[in-house]
Amino acid sequence: MSRQERWDLEPAPSARWWARHSTAISVGCVLMMMASAVLAVLSLADGARQSALVWALMSAGWSSPLLSVRGIAKNVRAYDERKNGEG
Repeated sequence: MSRQERWDLEPAPSARWWARHSTAISVGCVLMMMASAVLAVLSLADGARQSALVWALMSAGWSSPLLSVRGIAKNVRAYDERKNGEG
């Protein structure tokens, strides 16, 4: 399958769901990142280094779904714009 053929494939219903809810999902990810970062700082202040490390890693881990959902939404919007421009 060529690159153009893959580019022209219609997004799956699940991708459209992610794109439709991308703002809410992104806000949730940012809130979880902030909460985990705060807990990491509090754990570090209490002297619990291992706990602080776990919270810091959890905070960093929330960036993965954040970036993924933004990319999915961008691709779905680009597909819709291309299809609307052709018609």
